[in-house]
Amino acid sequence: MLSTDCRTSYLKGSRVKPKFGIRTTLYEKSFEPIKEYVLTAEKLGYSNIWVNDHLLPIVGSIEKPMMESWTTLSAIASVTNEIRIGTLVLNNTFRYPQVVAKMASTLDVVSGGRLELGIGAGWFKKEHEMFGLPYNKHSERIAMLTEAVELLKKLWIDERTTYHGRYYHVNDAVCMPKPLQKPHPPLLIGGYSSRILDVVAKHADKSNFILLSSEGFAAKAELLKERCRRIGRDYSKITKSFFGEAMVVKSEKGVQGEIRKRLRERRMPAKQGMQYAKKCIIGTPDQCINRIKEYNDAGAQEFMMVFPHLDAKQIKLFADSVISCL
Repeated sequence: MLSTDCRTSYLKGSRVKPKFGIRTTLYEKSFEPIKEYVLTAEKLGYSNIWVNDHLLPIVGSIEKPMMESWTTLSAIASVTNEIRIGTLVLNNTFRYPQVVAKMASTLDVVSGGRLELGIGAGWFKKEHEMFGLPYNKHSERIAMLTEAVELLKKLWIDERTTYHGRYYHVNDAVCMPKPLQKPHPPLLIGGYSSRILDVVAKHADKSNFILLSSEGFAAKAELLKERCRRIGRDYSKITKSFFGEAMVVKSEKGVQGEIRKRLRERRMPAKQGMQYAKKCIIGTPDQCINRIKEYNDAGAQEFMMVFPHLDAKQIKLFADSVISCL
């Protein structure tokens, strides 16, 4: 249970209390540190555990260990009981959607209906080149993603599926067992380019905007609302989520030190520090609460956060001093 020992509540009135999930890092040589971190998050009452999907580390040396996403997520499902699990986000260019549909329906069954499938078009060119995977131009990757989510839904719902797109084809295909969740596991689509928002408006149950300021989040949410209006989709049916780094520290001096540390890890110039900080939830408890309020006002209903170094003490502190006060 989350602590209720806080000075005030910032989200009163008509606001819907947001949910908070954690994206675990996969920079490990063994599963044990991830397992302990995930079990702590479940005990603290976080709503979701998310994993990213890369073949190389996207921060620091590419020679660091990097666990594979779906294998790790399956292991997480086997050691947890209540916390929801998901990909943030699966790279569509790595796997045929026909196979992903089967993987996802199986894991939804194995996890007792706890899977949320996040998927994106792919963006990290270097890992595609290193592993010999095709990396098409952006418009083609979006077109592939569109076909992929259409095919996923059909395979999850229909008894038999025939689909002939430009990139993917199936003939009278059977995908059994079906997912436990009906009509299918929640489908999250990550990204906020103009073309991606078109796909989100048409197909997604959840959207995810990564590393945006609250002003930027509000602007993208408004664009998504307009896309929904154009096609007659109920905008309120799409859950809007924020993804970014999070950390709670005890002093303003500590805040600035953490920001500088993150900049060094990403080899970013110091002058970008202020812009970077505006896209994260890093601060004292009151600062973090106010940042969350800003994003909540901008339309964020879920917060998907990555904390540094699988620090169980940090996620407990955040739960006790920030989440419990909302």
